[in-house]
Amino acid sequence: MGGQTLTLNYPDDYVASLSAVAGLKSRVDNSDIVFVGYGIVAPEYGWNDYKDVDVRGKTLLMLINDPPIPDAKTRANWMTRCLGAAP
Repeated sequence: MGGQTLTLNYPDDYVASLSAVAGLKSRVDNSDIVFVGYGIVAPEYGWNDYKDVDVRGKTLLMLINDPPIPDAKTRANWMTRCLGAAP
């Protein structure tokens, strides 16, 4: 980052995943890393983690699992605001 080297230890600091055909190997050298949140594109919820992000030819760094669900106490407000629906 900024010309500095950052050492990460697997699996404490990262988990690597590659969707590939069995038997093929992949290698990433000298690639810029782009953080894309959860990697979600859901226009129906006004959510696009890739908006205004140039990912072409770069290694993507994203969070695993799903975004956290709002606290149950605020669920109705969240659903109305984000989904336009009543709980």
